[in-house]
Amino acid sequence: NRFGARISKGETVLLQPSMRPPAPGAKPEAHLRFTNMAFKDFFVARCCMKNAIAHKPLGLPQFEDVLWDSDWRSFFGYLLELVQAHDRHFTADFRERTVRPEHFKDLVDIFGEWRGAP
Repeated sequence: NRFGARISKGETVLLQPSMRPPAPGAKPEAHLRFTNMAFKDFFVARCCMKNAIAHKPLGLPQFEDVLWDSDWRSFFGYLLELVQAHDRHFTADFRERTVRPEHFKDLVDIFGEWRGAP
């Protein structure tokens, strides 16, 4: 296929076509999706940082609501690197949430990785 040929030439393919099943009675539509979710996470993190620098809304769920969702883990890794690189900060408020012991360990791991702890 065309994408395989580009990859074999050493080109990086970020997007690939994706056909979603159409709703009953609707025409099929072609969509694009990232070839690897790490690309999506990286670009979303970059967009969020750009909005943060411009003091615009980030358009994300609350950090505290998705921190333990594995689908968001890679995104937060990229975002925390960008926060540090741009000398920014953000706040998290866990007063209204129960933080179980395994969640506390996750927090320590996440922020330990971010700060470069062993």
